[in-house]
Amino acid sequence: MLAAAGNYDDPVLQNLIHYFKYKYFKGLTPILGEIATKYIENLKLKIENFIIVPIPLHPKKERQRGFNQAKLIAEFLANKLNLELIDELKRIKNTEPQAKLKDPEKRTKNIAGCFQLKNAAKIKNKNILLIDDVFTSGATINEAVKILEQNSAKKIIALVLAKA
Repeated sequence: MLAAAGNYDDPVLQNLIHYFKYKYFKGLTPILGEIATKYIENLKLKIENFIIVPIPLHPKKERQRGFNQAKLIAEFLANKLNLELIDELKRIKNTEPQAKLKDPEKRTKNIAGCFQLKNAAKIKNKNILLIDDVFTSGATINEAVKILEQNSAKKIIALVLAKA
């Protein structure tokens, strides 16, 4: 299941995400986190027995940016919703940024095989709230879900700030 807190066509949300992700405004975490929290509350999602897992950045990209935007949102949600954050997904390929690729087929090929789990036992038989910032073609979320399902995750809800 995919849950998108907003639409990327909304210029306010688009600018918030852009400044957060590309201008390194980490201080936007509480604003974006509240948007995601309110969306979950409005949907009345039953997530009491879920763990939160952020989509990872490649370590090189995270060092460049100084943070992982999905992890900051995941940490905010874990704290706000009193859920456990399990940072178990690991990006093992330094892929081309998905935002630079417009063709869905190229996005899927670019992201294929880029994730692995650090410790599969930590997600086995767990319900997962998978967190990312933007859903465009679905390639990143689909690749992460594939790895989680292959390692016996139960129910997976992907939550993004915006759907493009």
